[in-house]
Amino acid sequence: MSQGNGDGAAKCRISTCLINGRKIEPCAALAQSLEQDAEYTTRKGLLKYKVYNHELIHSQDLIMLRSGEFSKSPIRVSFCPFCGESLKTWEAEATSEQD
Repeated sequence: MSQGNGDGAAKCRISTCLINGRKIEPCAALAQSLEQDAEYTTRKGLLKYKVYNHELIHSQDLIMLRSGEFSKSPIRVSFCPFCGESLKTWEAEATSEQD
């Protein structure tokens, strides 16, 4: 296996998910499990959605699950199934609205 350089290599070594503002840096196991191009597919599985605000700026990440009866309307995942860390990027939004 070759050693990468830059952000990709660093992200592969993350042992727990991190929330930076309202963006998710997935742990290594979650990163490997995520389906690519979530916004443009109806594939089942764990998907990372990028939410954009009215100015089309990437404002928030959500991890969603499409499976069984939830294949057409995915459900939002609130914790990582691999490392157990919170993925609640929407809590940062609620806190900032109260200020």
